[in-house]
Amino acid sequence: MSTIRFYFGVAQRLAAAAEWLSQPRPQTSRVVVLCEQEDIVDRLDQLLWTKSALSFVPHCRTSSPLVAETPIWLTQTLDSAAQADTLFNLTEAVPENFSDYPEVIEVVSLDDSDRARARERFRSYRASGHTIESINLAGGKPA
Repeated sequence: MSTIRFYFGVAQRLAAAAEWLSQPRPQTSRVVVLCEQEDIVDRLDQLLWTKSALSFVPHCRTSSPLVAETPIWLTQTLDSAAQADTLFNLTEAVPENFSDYPEVIEVVSLDDSDRARARERFRSYRASGHTIESINLAGGKPA
């Protein structure tokens, strides 16, 4: 069963995603980042390249020949994604085959419409019996 982690209270989802993705993790860990739109993939790709002048966050698109050697994969469809340890969902819906991943990460901004969609995803995950953790990155009460 997947563990679902909701990180909420962030100003901007993509910036928070780039921050989470830049954190150290085991060398064998693989993360697939699901985005609905190509422009979101492009913006996240740019954020990961420019995160810090002194750091590098290795990542590629799932169509890259380097996917087998890269720990973070950016994609618009899970059909093209190889099996990973973590699914980082940047879409507005619950991914169809999310339970194939041991861990699912959701990031929720302070935007009211984003919070409403996240609540729907939360209810859907809970209804399917998965363990859910909520982590407030802003302090204060849960969304």
